[in-house]
Order: sequence, then structure tokens, then C-alpha cells
Amino acid sequence: MAGYKEIVEDWELVEEDSRIEGTRSFYPHSSGTASLPAVGDQWDSSNRNLLCRKRRRVKFFPDVSDRSEWSEKIMCFFSTSAIDAEVRDPDIDQRRFMLGAEIMSIDDPENWYWWQSDALATKTDKVKQPLSLSNIMGSFTRQRILTSESAKDKWISDKLIAYGGTINDREFEGFRIGSVLFNGVSGGTQADLDGDQVWVFDCEFLYRIIRAGGKYTQIDGKGPFYPADYNGSAIVKDDWLYVWRKDASASGQGAWDKPIDKNTQADGNFIYKKTDLSQIFR
Repeated sequence: MAGYKEIVEDWELVEEDSRIEGTRSFYPHSSGTASLPAVGDQWDSSNRNLLCRKRRRVKFFPDVSDRSEWSEKIMCFFSTSAIDAEVRDPDIDQRRFMLGAEIMSIDDPENWYWWQSDALATKTDKVKQPLSLSNIMGSFTRQRILTSESAKDKWISDKLIAYGGTINDREFEGFRIGSVLFNGVSGGTQADLDGDQVWVFDCEFLYRIIRAGGKYTQIDGKGPFYPADYNGSAIVKDDWLYVWRKDASASGQGAWDKPIDKNTQADGNFIYKKTDLSQIFR
């Protein structure tokens, strides 16, 4: 099967205030070894945010005096943002974002008493009604675009199954470690500029930031106050691993703690597995 050779002299990078655009061109050749960038591929490892937005097949006459012989090249357009609203290519910059709150109910609060009833040191008026805690909660989506059914099948087996239901083991999309959960995908097929079918996946992520309940503490006695866990340490990561432990005695009023599998605790076997979520888009 014939491959492609790149037309190096067609390389172009244009830098503007708010974005960078680039163009690379290829032509079919029987001994070509290059492969065409797919929609969504990076320009190179040094320009990870400069992504291929669309491909265009261009036919032309190499010799204008002889219009019986056509030649063609494939032009690949890159940008740090979507190129044109009129282009029918899937927009891989399309994002959806939701910010809200998680309301947790404490149905039988073990160690909570009414503030105004008695002196602080002699509380006896126990709370006998449900209470609620509120944490920051939301969702966002990123798109993954694949240009063939075989690539779609491989992505499902290598990425969706491997990373679905896991949380981030490093900062992801600006969120701290352990605060983002890969919740799954939705999507289907769409036509690109040439009318070819591509697969468009909307990858949904849920984020959770613990902000309420129990004691608050500082790191080394400095900086902002963070919610404290069972041992009094500041919760600055792994938000998805924490569960409200209403019967905790460390704080006297319940606390956040992380359930763990006793038999495999050396491996850190918590409720959710942590992975590098950025691999979903590589």
C-alpha cells in the first residue's frame, strides 16, 4: 500500500496573540513512509496544544501547460483553537462545564449537638434530626475524535475500559490529584470536510472538592484553611477517596476518612483506582 511523503517546504506556523496556526502537507508516494496526522493529533511533542483540526485533499496541475495530468496533496491544518465555525469538522475544542454542589445527608449525626443550648464545654442537647454537608461538585467534557472504526474499537478497548471509573493520579485540567473521575463517554459518527465518517466521543469527567464538615486546619500552620481528615491532616488531594465517617471520635463531631482494603493496603487499594487521565487523549 502506498504511503505518503511530507512536503517540508509547505510547513507554516503563524503565531497570533490568542492562538497559533500551522499547516503541513503530504503527497502520495509508492515508497512513502510518513503517515497522515489524524484529526486531534499533536503537531509534535513540543507543541502538544497545537492540534490537527481538519484535513483537505487538494488537486492541482503540476504543469499548467498540460491539464491532462493531475497531482494531489493532503493539507493538514493545525491550531490551538477551533478553526472555523462553518467547517463541518468536529470541533475538538468544544467543552461543556457544570459547577454545582454535592449535598450529603447525615441521617443520624452521632456527635453533633446544638450550639445555643448549653455552654460549649457541657453540651447535652444532642441533634436528633438529619444534617447535611455540601461540597463542590461538577462535570466537564472533552472530545476525542477518531478517523476510522478500527481506531474507535482500539480506543474503546485500550482507553475507555482501562480508564473508565478511575480518578486522576496527577493534576488534570487544572484540578488537583484525586479530584477528577472519568465517568464515561457519549457520541457517535459525524462527517468531516471531505464527507468521510469520523467518530466523535464526548468524554465526561466528574470533579469533587471537599469543603465542608469536621475541623479545618492549615499546612504547617500557614496558608489557607483546609478541611481536616480523621487524623487532623489537611485534605488537599484524593477528594474522591474520602467518605464522611459520622462516628469518628478524633474530632468529636465526625470526620473524613478513606476506606481501604485491609488485605491489600500496601498497594493502596482504595475505593477508586488512580490513573493518568491524560492518556485518554493520546
